Amino acid sequence: MLGTEAEAIEHSGSACVEPGDILFAKLVPIEGIHLIEGMGPVAIPPVHKPALVDLRKRVGARDSLFGSDLLREFDLELQEVYLELANSILNSGLPELRNTDGDPIELHTLIFDLEAPEAVFDALKDLAAGLSAEEVELGAQRDADGRFVRGEITWRRLGNRMHKDWDNTSLGMLRIEGRRLTAEVNSAKRAAALRRLIEQRLGDTVRARPSVVQSVQSMLSREPTPHELSRQKRREADQAELAAQPEVQRAMLELTRSHYRAWVDKKIPALGNRTPRKAVRDRDGREAVEALVAQIERDGKHMSPPLAADIVRELRETLGLGDPKRNGPPPGGS
Repeated sequence: MLGTEAEAIEHSGSACVEPGDILFAKLVPIEGIHLIEGMGPVAIPPVHKPALVDLRKRVGARDSLFGSDLLREFDLELQEVYLELANSILNSGLPELRNTDGDPIELHTLIFDLEAPEAVFDALKDLAAGLSAEEVELGAQRDADGRFVRGEITWRRLGNRMHKDWDNTSLGMLRIEGRRLTAEVNSAKRAAALRRLIEQRLGDTVRARPSVVQSVQSMLSREPTPHELSRQKRREADQAELAAQPEVQRAMLELTRSHYRAWVDKKIPALGNRTPRKAVRDRDGREAVEALVAQIERDGKHMSPPLAADIVRELRETLGLGDPKRNGPPPGGS
């Protein structure tokens, strides 16, 4: 809060924190040595540092107060901020989830009875925007005589509203089996759009059944059925097999690299809607960006596969942050 640095002697509490963590603590100087006399039990991860940098700006605006007098003046505010952050960490709950169109996540299953399954497949297969006719046909299964048995169509749209570097948006999945069409989407808005589209194209040849709607909370709280568990295991096995292919790994690596190359020029709410590239131009903004990059690096270690170290290194080089292991703590680190 004072923009100063101090080396503190401390042992046991440090065993459960990571570089970049923020501690709410009382430093006591004794003949040039600092001891940590008291410390809050919850370490604040670096993602929250931009908000604390803003708080430091407000606290430091009191020109008539300096040093420990300044901290005493704002002791209640500092305690309140710490308790609010600690509570949000200990009782985080489920965050509000939205799809890439910005719609709240809500799982909708649309069900229709059909008269001619293959005709329905042909009428809807162009919903897979960006895929060739051959690629779409791979979703159709036929018997030995060439008769249509079942089919899957991925509902896609070219481009992505949230991620400009993505070339498409997956909107939902349609499955045709026997005389039944089942369509799964993840928002009420997409469900309404798809229902209108199906009814406009197929008219009286389909008959809608009641839809099934599930919130994310209800999905997480309910025990999956044996069929769902089996399907999930098959899907996970297929995904693992796909992810193990070298060409897929290369594609995912380049997609991740492109995402973080674009991130430096995206407006970030935590940075006051500035881009990281612009925020690093001043002292406080640079410290806030350094904290966000530290959080990216920390979270990347727990990704599957882990975030490549050279992506973080490139991110630091682009923003002029350097290597924190060589450079020591960021400016105003205490």
